[in-house]
Amino acid sequence: MIEFKGIDLVFQRLTDHASLRRALAGSIQVPEDRVSVIDDPSQYPDRAAADVVGVATPLEGNYSTMVSIQNEPMVLPYDSPLSLVQRICELLDTQCLAPDEGVDPYVMWLVTPRTTAQRVQLDPVALDEGHYDIIHGSHIPR
Repeated sequence: MIEFKGIDLVFQRLTDHASLRRALAGSIQVPEDRVSVIDDPSQYPDRAAADVVGVATPLEGNYSTMVSIQNEPMVLPYDSPLSLVQRICELLDTQCLAPDEGVDPYVMWLVTPRTTAQRVQLDPVALDEGHYDIIHGSHIPR
């Protein structure tokens, strides 16, 4: 079991808000009508209207969208936060970058459906310009 307090994920591709809403509802185990996906923080729903909010921000480069998943703390039946992220990626059939809790801001987890997550190094120059680009061959041991 994990205590989930939200997370920021960077997706390679997202098709639409409805698919993201379904994936969040299915992985976080809340009814779909209790999940809100928005593009603009000024559209933020009232707390009584949603248990989970996904704020989607478009990006340039190899990864098209950052989604800030926000919620009040909840206990979920996963063995780690990466297991939850893995499930979201599987439901969306896309890969994403997830935060690594280490001190290096240029290291993230690469999470791909049906495979083991890998730590990767991001290109610092690209990231400083808002692009999430993985340095090829940069897989970092756990």
